[in-house]
Amino acid sequence: MKHSALLTVLACTLNACGGTGAVAAPPAFEPEGQTTCGVVKSPKKPLIVEWPATRRAELETVAQSGLVVVRYDGCDMEVLSRCHVASQYQFIPTTPKQETIVVRNSDDLYATIPVYAAAFEGKLASAGELNVDMMVVGRLVGPDDDISRSMLRGTCEGASHVVHGLSVGAFEFFAGASAEASSSAGGLGLAAGISSKTSKETLRRDGTPSECKYEADQSKPPRDCSALLGVEVVELVDDVQSQGEPQSSGGVESTPPRSKRPSVSVEDVGGACEDDEFLECRQRGYSRCQAFGPPTRTTLRAIAAAGCGGERFEDCVGKEFGRCCCDRF
Repeated sequence: MKHSALLTVLACTLNACGGTGAVAAPPAFEPEGQTTCGVVKSPKKPLIVEWPATRRAELETVAQSGLVVVRYDGCDMEVLSRCHVASQYQFIPTTPKQETIVVRNSDDLYATIPVYAAAFEGKLASAGELNVDMMVVGRLVGPDDDISRSMLRGTCEGASHVVHGLSVGAFEFFAGASAEASSSAGGLGLAAGISSKTSKETLRRDGTPSECKYEADQSKPPRDCSALLGVEVVELVDDVQSQGEPQSSGGVESTPPRSKRPSVSVEDVGGACEDDEFLECRQRGYSRCQAFGPPTRTTLRAIAAAGCGGERFEDCVGKEFGRCCCDRF
């Protein structure tokens, strides 16, 4: 009898009597921010209103000297301040446009402000929502041509994207906006007419909304309405290679093969350099100086055909784009 009871207890233990029999799964390892960044594709037009003032100031100053180059992977964007493209942004004014973006969950957070999203997860949880009030007054826009790696100048290790455009204006980024805010109340911190059950905490602010005025002949944003609101990034294109030829790796310079030339000839878009430019090439240890026109796809194909692409593009002379030294002694 005792033996039978013992078997019953053992069987009940092995089959989890009184329960479903399911074994509890161990908790998943999800480091904060990393899981979301690993599965969500990097947004091509993220806002940057959550960036610290020092980082937005760095981006602003780099943009004044040429197209901004970045390393952008997942939720990580690094401005490569010592790398640039020899081209300038053009300011295109628009009539002032006001917009409010409300972030209420993690998906919205990482889709809207991916770079510093992890830093604001706790604030979103405690406040219930994050808000961005923006007044957009125009955009800084780069050239429409693709930007290839051979066009990069300076220290560009890890470069993956170029900032093609930046929206400018004024903004306020804040937490804890009331769900009962009057629809008649203005944005950008205008509290008149708003009844609130929750406190409002300003997290970031830049620009003066009242200064965001439109003038058709503007060549630059209004002085106090030039805060950077968001960026538009495009991927760098690989240097032109002949079909079937592998790209170089390991930091080794690769010269495009001349046996398989592209359809565009060098003579179509370039010619010989001036005597003083050729002399400068000779002084740098190069045997040839080839002149090219503005940065277009046609020009880049011609540069590749001439064997002046890749790292050799760093040794261009003169102020005009594409005057390149080729063929070291």
